[in-house]
Amino acid sequence: MANKYQAAGTACFLLSFLVGRTIFVYGSIQFPWIFLEIVAGSVALVLCVLGAIYIFLATQIISKYETLSSALFCFVVVYGSLFVGRKTLKKLLNSCSDPRRTQEKCLQGIIKVSKNTEYGMKMGLKNITSLRDFQSKHPLTSYSDYEQYITRICKGEKDILTAVKIDRLGLSSGTTGTIKCIPMNMDRYFTNIFVLSAIMFEAFPDVQPMRKMIRLHKNAKLGRSEGGILMAAAMIIEPSKARFLVSFPSPPDAFLIENKDVALYVHLLFALRERDLWLIMALFSSMLVDGSKYLERHWPRLVEDLAHGTLNPDLDLSSGMRDNLTKALGSGDPERAEEVRRELEKGQQGIIRRLWPHMRAIASIDSSGIKDSILQTIGEGLMMYTPVYPCTEMVLAVNINPHKEGVEEFLLSLQEGIFEFIPENEIGNATPKTLLIDEVEKGKNYEIIITTHTGLYRYRVGDVLQITGFYRNCPMVRFMYRIGMILNLFGEKVDQYTVGESLKDALSEWSDVGSLSQYCVAESGLLSPLLKQSEADRDSSSHYVLFLEMAATDNKTTSREIDLLKLAQKIDENIYSRHGAYRAFKDNKAIAPPIVYLLKPGSFDKLKDHILANSSATEIQFKMPKKLRTKEMAEVMVDNILR
Repeated sequence: MANKYQAAGTACFLLSFLVGRTIFVYGSIQFPWIFLEIVAGSVALVLCVLGAIYIFLATQIISKYETLSSALFCFVVVYGSLFVGRKTLKKLLNSCSDPRRTQEKCLQGIIKVSKNTEYGMKMGLKNITSLRDFQSKHPLTSYSDYEQYITRICKGEKDILTAVKIDRLGLSSGTTGTIKCIPMNMDRYFTNIFVLSAIMFEAFPDVQPMRKMIRLHKNAKLGRSEGGILMAAAMIIEPSKARFLVSFPSPPDAFLIENKDVALYVHLLFALRERDLWLIMALFSSMLVDGSKYLERHWPRLVEDLAHGTLNPDLDLSSGMRDNLTKALGSGDPERAEEVRRELEKGQQGIIRRLWPHMRAIASIDSSGIKDSILQTIGEGLMMYTPVYPCTEMVLAVNINPHKEGVEEFLLSLQEGIFEFIPENEIGNATPKTLLIDEVEKGKNYEIIITTHTGLYRYRVGDVLQITGFYRNCPMVRFMYRIGMILNLFGEKVDQYTVGESLKDALSEWSDVGSLSQYCVAESGLLSPLLKQSEADRDSSSHYVLFLEMAATDNKTTSREIDLLKLAQKIDENIYSRHGAYRAFKDNKAIAPPIVYLLKPGSFDKLKDHILANSSATEIQFKMPKKLRTKEMAEVMVDNILR
């Protein structure tokens, strides 16, 4: 493999020398020869640069399926994005020394660009001179404040909320609330993706950037607004951008597949060809689990296609896409296919590391809380980290320390927008006090308020964060809970972080029966019409109802051995000790102990299917809700109770 690039580099240097020698021997300062000499000199310089690149590539670990031209394109894209990412990351880290000053400059930049927009003139942005001024003159906002403006942006009107180019209307998932349509600028978005790449290779300095990674991805249909603006979730890939996804073994067409099963098949097939992959990526951890389940079911056919260089004829693909993918597959690899077969026959335990011995890490957002389960099963022997704290409105924060053990924390993206913080005890107030970035305290929780470059001003995202510490002087944060997921029977407002930690601690007594795969919770009023009368009457007082799906274990113990009444009592005690308002209502006997149900395997897959079928959410951005909000969602859970 190295010989191919070494030979190409040597040939480029030789040609460069010959062109240069020709200029030297036959050169003339007479027109038009001088023009030809300039052209020839430029060609010699280009050949020299190409020679240096190919000689460098000869020292790298590069996929055997790369051609000279594709390897060159890969080099330009990878190292170009890495250069931009490192430059932007350095700027971010340097700005952390004086975050207040950085935020003041960011605000002035936003005002300078958007002060003459319709919204800017209405709100008097040109008269705002500082962050304090901004706090006093501009109210806090929510999505409803922007709907009329966004409707006009959808029709193609410009300079409404911002003068920044809006080239995508990002659709939020809607799995934890209503679906929103958010103005986006994709150049700014991709710059943040490059930052994540820079952080990744700093965290793994021994990994060569040309090494391939797996990315499990399912695309979705791309819509257009009335004014022609692309409407899609942030991570949906446009056909024109797919060719730049060179860090993955899957060809461009694979990233445009909209059927999840077909997409998983194709991504897994191309990934299984490569033995030297070093990282596996999935936007959300649930996609990783879906991929492992799919591999477990369909590996015999995948191995057959790998051995013969064929593509399963049953896959629902257009003829053009099938031809492109088949061409990219090339000839089969029986030796690698046999190696893959041997490992898959052994089962799923530690399968990622066994299929790809050089695998180092999993990069995925663990919104479902299944990280431990993944690392104890398919990801055994690997580390797993969340690269970024994203939302449709902006990239809120990045993980600058992937190797940190325990609770993950994120550095706020200071130059991406303005951050304000509502203290947790003021979240429910009509006019809550907000703090600036240099006024928050370590260990305290705050609702995050953002102002973006793309037209959202003092906007309530709905997330509550905890300040975990500081990088230089900039806050590091962790996600705590969504305000829309709060449990609230009588005004106690118990958040999902408290519920999750209480459940986790309570389950520790039954650690031998397997790990928690997924859970959700509902308020009893939503469930009482759906349960059998004997269950509904178990306690007439209002209470929480928890639904648990446990991961299977290799030993003979099962989740049925869990004493559900005892577990419910322990959860109740844990919430009682953690949450003052819950404690007060318990002491007054207003809230009864929770009720816990175990679910059949695959219950949360059914809940996911239900939500996707009855909303505009897409597979790629799906986040499993921790709180059941509708009767229909509750019915799915009740129908799958393990009796």
